Amino acid sequence: MSGRFCIDANGLITSWNVYYRPTVVPSLWQQLSLNKPDILLVQPIFDEIVQISAVDKKLPIEEQRRRFPLRSWLIDHAFTATDLTPDAEV
Repeated sequence: MSGRFCIDANGLITSWNVYYRPTVVPSLWQQLSLNKPDILLVQPIFDEIVQISAVDKKLPIEEQRRRFPLRSWLIDHAFTATDLTPDAEV
């Protein structure tokens, strides 16, 4: 890829859960990971995907991975959020 692309939370969530599950289309998720520098996840979108309650944070890590697989995948692949501020480099 060349350039920066902003991905919406719904696009990731629906892809993960419905149309492009990692077990069905692993190459999509491999390419997303490989092209991470070109993918922009703004803070509100990242928060929507990665949100987890205080109660769930107390669960064993394997249970968190089972219940929140997309969240775990993003964290495991070092995706980060970009703040939307006037000084943000996007």
